[in-house]
Amino acid sequence: MNLKTKKYRLSSFSVLVVFVLLVIMGASLISMLNVQLNPSRSLPNLSVEYSWHNASARVIEQEVTSKLEGLFNAVNGIEEVSSVTSRGSGSISLSFKENVNLDAIRFEIASLIRQVYPELPEEVSFPQISLSSSGTLREPILAYTLNGSASPYYIQKYAEDHLVPALSLIEGIYEVRVSGSTPYEWEIKYNSDRIQTLGISVTDIQQGINNYFQDSYLGQGNTSKVGNEDALITGVYLASVSPSDSVDWRSIPIKKVDNRIFTLGDLATVTYKEQEPTSYYRINGLNTINMVIYPEDDVNTIRLGGTIKDKIASLRAELPAGYSLLLASDSTEYVVDELKMVGMRTIFSLLILLTFVLLISRQLKYLLLIFLSIVANLLVACILYYALKIDIHLYSLAGITISFGIIIDNSIIMIDHIRHQGNRKAFIAILAATLTTIGALSMVFFLKEEQQLNLVEFAQVIIVNLAVSMAVALFFIPALMDKVKLEVKKSKSFFRRKRRVLKLTNKYTRFILWSKRHKWIYVTLFILGFGIPIHWLPTEIEEEGKWADRYNKTLGSTVITEDVRPVLEKIFGGSLRLFTEYVFESSYYSEPGQTTLYVSGIMPEGCTIQQLNDAIVLMENFISKYDEVDMFQTSISGYNSSIIIITFKPEFENSSFPYVLKEAITSKAISLGGLDWSVTGVGQGFSNALGTSSGNQSISLEGYNYDELYGYAEQLKGLLEENERVQNVEIRGGTNTYYYYSRPTTLYEYYLDFDQEGFGLNEVSVGQFYNFLRNKVYRGGLMSVYQDNEAQPVSLVADSYGEYNVWDLRNRPVSIGDGTYKLVDFGDISKQKDR
Repeated sequence: MNLKTKKYRLSSFSVLVVFVLLVIMGASLISMLNVQLNPSRSLPNLSVEYSWHNASARVIEQEVTSKLEGLFNAVNGIEEVSSVTSRGSGSISLSFKENVNLDAIRFEIASLIRQVYPELPEEVSFPQISLSSSGTLREPILAYTLNGSASPYYIQKYAEDHLVPALSLIEGIYEVRVSGSTPYEWEIKYNSDRIQTLGISVTDIQQGINNYFQDSYLGQGNTSKVGNEDALITGVYLASVSPSDSVDWRSIPIKKVDNRIFTLGDLATVTYKEQEPTSYYRINGLNTINMVIYPEDDVNTIRLGGTIKDKIASLRAELPAGYSLLLASDSTEYVVDELKMVGMRTIFSLLILLTFVLLISRQLKYLLLIFLSIVANLLVACILYYALKIDIHLYSLAGITISFGIIIDNSIIMIDHIRHQGNRKAFIAILAATLTTIGALSMVFFLKEEQQLNLVEFAQVIIVNLAVSMAVALFFIPALMDKVKLEVKKSKSFFRRKRRVLKLTNKYTRFILWSKRHKWIYVTLFILGFGIPIHWLPTEIEEEGKWADRYNKTLGSTVITEDVRPVLEKIFGGSLRLFTEYVFESSYYSEPGQTTLYVSGIMPEGCTIQQLNDAIVLMENFISKYDEVDMFQTSISGYNSSIIIITFKPEFENSSFPYVLKEAITSKAISLGGLDWSVTGVGQGFSNALGTSSGNQSISLEGYNYDELYGYAEQLKGLLEENERVQNVEIRGGTNTYYYYSRPTTLYEYYLDFDQEGFGLNEVSVGQFYNFLRNKVYRGGLMSVYQDNEAQPVSLVADSYGEYNVWDLRNRPVSIGDGTYKLVDFGDISKQKDR
């Protein structure tokens, strides 16, 4: 066989040179591919989160959420706006159409927030924009602990001032979170009885302090002339306190009463103390300064981890004396190990395929052609991976492994055809078969967006590999065969093999003809193999009518349902019955990841985050006794939200120990009590939460005005309760988007039911009563004070805050103006479910 007689546009040498260059280019791009454990593709979503300490969900909805939603609805490209408002916080999830510029949209959203923020209540935090949708749990890439000889507050301050800015400059880092110490604040605790007697309100104290620290703009003016022109002063400011001054808190004037100016020292005591913790984060139960680094969604975590480690090594050299920075957690190690394992499986699958090729062909040159075609195919495909920005992860590696078989088939077909026929006409058949496979895979791109997330790159990898395999079969293999000669041996064994193939072909033909005449056998086997869903038939039809009575007397009779039906289900149920009973009903999908245990604890309503923390510490002490545990991270964000994430050392990760520890933690949770515990991650989950029944039917009401919508819900509830068959009708909020370790509880609030006639008879207004109550229970923040080269927070709190209770409100006298009253004079207070 001489392929040189064929006229090619390019010589074999030129084709081989081109492919060698492409192979070298592809090999050089391997290190630049984005390698991750799981797909980083996400929907074009943004979330906006904000908080308002101790504010009710209804107030936040009216004052913040509704205003922001109105702004965001006008943004171009918006597809859906949804929000969840709860006590003390709220979040808005924004979904956008495909092909939107998310960076531009994010900038527009940030601009709208800056414009509207001055109009929001002062207690509302500045809304934070996140690229990850609300409710997802972002995994950290690295975690470090910073230790030093100074106090925790100053160690954390050093990390925030020196380490965080340096690390934040690294491309691919989403957030660097530092925690472990409680910041200090100036606490101004005023005497609520004294200010009530003097007629001074909380607002007066706030205004006096703000005026003392606030710069006042006086205007513009001219000074002496410079030549024939005036020198213009653009602005004149009056500052009460210089930033370098130490604040004399006691001398701050508040208000003039009866020709006397009362200062802050006359009304309150000022102390510099640690703030009350609003959240806790610990690693391995230690109260150290933790620096946790979170990556963006679409970065090479392995390369990013190496870059961060190099930067940390240079920062260690600049640490002050007595400071140390230790690596506490490195998730990239697990990613590298998992990808190595998948890579080894891919290599072994390739070796198995090549072994079969060698056994069948029994020629090393044949095996060499197949091997070189696969190597060229994969390395040339790397160029397209990089150009199309295809990530390499578990799913794409699976796609590469699956495509090996089709790539080898295309190469074998072309090699054998050229070997026996001396031309490349088999390419038409290869093209048709490959395009059929590509067309089937292209259906992935027509699925819903959320269904495409894990499958798009899987399909892209296979399509790229198959497309490259056609070019390899058409150009590379003929050029390579021109240099590597394969001989066709026509010995006696060759003709014997041909005769055996002919006999098998004749037998196969007769089998096909017989099967065509007896198609009913295959149809019956297919139906019985798939299964007839007898187990889905109802045991009884409760409706009235002729057909219902006939069904209940035949298929619904006791003899059929108890004696006959179980046997028929096993005979005719097939694989459908087995799947629904043993697989589908108890199945769930989870991303591939490290073996992890999740332990969460929730306090009842009315408890504090400090009480929850005390209970979680007991659980941490229990977990720390096990040396098989590699690390456990604790996060507490509220009295009803906590999570302990437990990971294991590599030698115990796939052993029985995670199950043993899960059972031990379950026993410990039962013994602790006082909390709603849940333990999940391996085996059957545990939860001792009682809760209430969620019911088996629900009616969803939607609308724009919350108060009117709630009124309609109450009317509907009243109508349903008139039906004797309906029990336990509850009005609940919308879709729950809490983290899986946080459970929303039924909250209650105290409602004041005022008697307007009582106010009129006592000549007292509702505003006066609210001012009295506000003075008794107020706690809030003031503008920060710049001192000692830092901004120090200031809080104003009543001396009776946390002590003035419902009994006091009902029974203790209320001083308003010159009179003394009781709540019974104006109305009553009752405990009702939070709306």
